[in-house]
Amino acid sequence: MTLNSCRWLVLSLCCLVVGTAAAQDRSPLAPYLYRSHFQPGPGAASNSGSRDGWESFPLAEDTGYDPTLGVETSHGLSSVTREVIPHRDGKLTVGFIRRVHLVAGPSSSLAFRLKVSSTGGIPVSIHIYRGEEEVILRSAIQGGGWQRIQVSLPASSHRITAIAVAANLTHVSSGWPERVAISDVELRAQSTRHYLLKSPTALWDGVRELYYLQHVLQTGDQVAVEFDGPKPSFHARWDIEGPDGQVIDHGSGLKVQHAIALSDPAGVWTIRVEGQGGSSTVLALVRSVVPQPLLGVAVHAVSPELLQLVTARRDELRKDLGANLAFGLGANIQEMDAQFLLPGLPSYFNLVQKPTELALWDAVSYRTTGESREREEALHMLREIASWSQWIHPWFPAHGYHSYYPLGIMTKNIVMAEQFLGNALPADLKHTLDEALLQQSIRPVYEEYVVEDRLQFDISNWIGHTVGGALLAALQSDNPDTAGYALALYAKERSHIESAYTADGSYGEGISYHRFDFETTALVAAAAKEQLGISFDSQLARPQRYFRYATYGRDSLEDFGDSHGDTAPSNVFAYMAAQNSDPDLTAFYFQYRNAATAELLSRVLWEDAIHQSAATAVDAPTSALFEKRGIAVMRDSWSPESQVIAMRAGPNFNHNHADQGSLFYAWNNRLWIGEAGYADYYKDPNYPTYNIQAIGHNTILVDDDPESQVVAGNVVFGKYPSMRQLASKDGMQIISTDLSAVYPQVRSYVRTLIYQKGGALVVMDQIRADGPHRFSQIWHPEQPIAAFDLQQNVIRLQAQNEGVEMHMFSTSAMILGQSKGPFPLSNYEKAEREPAPRPTIIEYQSGSVDSLTILTVIQPSAGATAPQWSVAAGKKRELRLGDLLIRCDNRQATVSFGKTPDTTWTIGLPSQK
Repeated sequence: MTLNSCRWLVLSLCCLVVGTAAAQDRSPLAPYLYRSHFQPGPGAASNSGSRDGWESFPLAEDTGYDPTLGVETSHGLSSVTREVIPHRDGKLTVGFIRRVHLVAGPSSSLAFRLKVSSTGGIPVSIHIYRGEEEVILRSAIQGGGWQRIQVSLPASSHRITAIAVAANLTHVSSGWPERVAISDVELRAQSTRHYLLKSPTALWDGVRELYYLQHVLQTGDQVAVEFDGPKPSFHARWDIEGPDGQVIDHGSGLKVQHAIALSDPAGVWTIRVEGQGGSSTVLALVRSVVPQPLLGVAVHAVSPELLQLVTARRDELRKDLGANLAFGLGANIQEMDAQFLLPGLPSYFNLVQKPTELALWDAVSYRTTGESREREEALHMLREIASWSQWIHPWFPAHGYHSYYPLGIMTKNIVMAEQFLGNALPADLKHTLDEALLQQSIRPVYEEYVVEDRLQFDISNWIGHTVGGALLAALQSDNPDTAGYALALYAKERSHIESAYTADGSYGEGISYHRFDFETTALVAAAAKEQLGISFDSQLARPQRYFRYATYGRDSLEDFGDSHGDTAPSNVFAYMAAQNSDPDLTAFYFQYRNAATAELLSRVLWEDAIHQSAATAVDAPTSALFEKRGIAVMRDSWSPESQVIAMRAGPNFNHNHADQGSLFYAWNNRLWIGEAGYADYYKDPNYPTYNIQAIGHNTILVDDDPESQVVAGNVVFGKYPSMRQLASKDGMQIISTDLSAVYPQVRSYVRTLIYQKGGALVVMDQIRADGPHRFSQIWHPEQPIAAFDLQQNVIRLQAQNEGVEMHMFSTSAMILGQSKGPFPLSNYEKAEREPAPRPTIIEYQSGSVDSLTILTVIQPSAGATAPQWSVAAGKKRELRLGDLLIRCDNRQATVSFGKTPDTTWTIGLPSQK
């Protein structure tokens, strides 16, 4: 048995594979010891170490590219480091977090060494998460040198899901770097007791508590698995499940034996043993004696139309690469600077992706035409790439990484080129490529993403490409000992799909990353069906659903976070459309397909299998709550001129902003109320201080703080806002969200949208604090302001002959004002040829109060009914808008609708956090 990377004595952390958690939680617990000295792994750079699964706390906006987080080995001591440059004076929390899956008993403890660059007394907090529950333990160190901290963990039968350590710097200065390092972590607790696998050779995954049999099995072979445990072992029971979840065989004891019949299903087999001594789960890869193509029947000759596009893209790549056609280019990678990444990053992307893409299109062309030139050029490119001594940019191993997502794309291109070449790929080159992919992609990705559990919350599109590409390489390899790697990568990829692809037809990171991730994830889904007997289609179904709801005009789209708001292109969804199970997806695919060379591989593989049908009108409710992602969308129709309103409130995924409660408003092909919008997070200096902060969104600020919102929790740890639909009746929609989780300054904050279909939108903010604060409601108009009435608190936006008006009311006195946001980086080029003013920010600000209710009416100007705001009985206020009546004070509001309303909805603040 191979226990990979023995520097980590990780016996159990988290259980992510469906079907294992419940069984393991019933198993007896055993003492658990986790130690990490963050030592460099095999082949790592001398100045590097291992992150060992630790990430930034609070979570980085993008956990993939997080330049504040690093590793360092100095004088034999390795540590995980964070170096943060504050962009404002004041307090700063800098720390680290790791996902775990264990139980704290009476003698559980956490010890570590911490070093902070600041001097003096430094408060330190240890955060123990059990899902939404958070327990904070307090300690302190003297800054300037290494100091050891040890704390006892509070005992509980509930599993700990994450542990964070943070230095709470009480005063930092803008622009002055702050550095924190952690080392020598020792965690003592309890976790599931496991039977030890004695034979055959396997990889142990301490994160998912799984064994992966290293060697592939074939139909006709014998399954022989033996565990070690307390005697007698007759109380232990085992069973074997096929990839479809059906039990193939079962028995007693710690020796599992089964003769694989030719009729048994090929794919991922799950072997489980449970008894008084614990439980263990083993995955095995069983293959048919008749080899199956990686993607089955998907690899084929292409139509003349697609061949023309393939040829055009191939010729474009030939021109870009020049006469050398990648000859000797691989040597340039190792010459790149290990300390500076961003300046030369586009060149690195081109270097690893363009030669492999050229080989792919040569192979596709050869498969279709049989032309020898294409075959010879593809083989030449593949030989060259296989001979490159290094595929990874030197910056990554120097900073504790083993891979990078462009390598996943590179790997995918190589594997697909092999598939299209088929028997035209010489055996010696196939062997050379298998070995190169093993050394440069499969093993490094396994080490980083499985053993070290890189991107441990499983959301980032980097997993889709990096792990997905390595998984494809492992599945197509002729080396029978890659089975363990394939199973391990499959487990990580499965966690990613289950975490990022939500059950409501959306994707956590936003639509541009949805498409980007799907480029490789679709290939993985097709290969999983053929090679693993596993279908991901139910998780990937209805990829068009959020696009349909959030689209306004012809192809513009309301979306949140680091995302580009365009509905097209739909090419990457060809795989799901080819299942021909959703006529609306088929119509969507052909409506928004890019007919040029963009995202061409999906079209080549699956477009000819899509059965075109006449596009039909969408027949669905015009409002939808995407609860898992945390977005509500309301529209009045499915026409391009429809009113489209989207609000964000939900768990943190990745590439999200401090935008909880923010909303968009579009009408008649235009976006009227937007946000600060997309910014290049690699380059734009306003990105960390404006674009991702509350000030850059249609939110509430507390005491003029542009960073009023804290990072929300995710589905593993911490609290996050949630939404619920209160009403959907007679053209009235009411959706409410509790935003208290991201506003620590207040006791409670609820934002409610009250929408009359085809008419007015009312945004109601109810806020209560324990003491007085100034509250500012922020709006970002996308169209010019035609009128700004300070007396009536009315704003009119105008575009050509159309207008939208905003009326603002409050239970406490507030002042309406406007200011300018920072000059966007993208405006500099725009300023060369047209006016490029700074964006306008509308601010509706209160005095110092402890509670208030704000109501904002947004509606088209033409034919609009003027809202009436008046004093009702007692301290209540009334807003009348046609048949809509809202009565409110600082604690509660009631909403009724209709000339003789028979229903009244009560919307109140929770009594406490």
